[in-house]
Amino acid sequence: SDKITDASFKYVQQLPELQVLIIKGLVQVTEKYFAYMPSVKCLNVNGCTMITDQAVERFLETTCSIQWLELTDTRVTIQCLIAALAWTKCTGKELELTVNGELEYQYKSLEIEKNEKLFVSSLEDDVNLCEDEIYEGYCEETITMLEEDD
Repeated sequence: SDKITDASFKYVQQLPELQVLIIKGLVQVTEKYFAYMPSVKCLNVNGCTMITDQAVERFLETTCSIQWLELTDTRVTIQCLIAALAWTKCTGKELELTVNGELEYQYKSLEIEKNEKLFVSSLEDDVNLCEDEIYEGYCEETITMLEEDD
């Protein structure tokens, strides 16, 4: 939606227990407020064309919970994946990234030391994200929390 901008997105950061955030296709959201969300475990920014390497790097610097991150159709480059690899090495935590096919290919072609904590895939891998265990688990958890609040 063109109506959701940084001005509205800054309030998302004020949700201390937010675990799943899907802002797919929000083309007006920039990196201005895309950072401090330490409790987010599952983040989908697919189609957020203003999200860059710097935004994701800043997000990774402030998060301690992220496990799944979809970055397809954003402005991220191989630099973002290198930063994600460094994050997994530093934290010892696993991170699953979904990126464009070309970016996945670039990452897998890099002649650098990788680790078993960073999983990079693309939609071209015929991965159905709705069946992804992490994504599905957080979606079910979110639905349960919303039902309990009613």
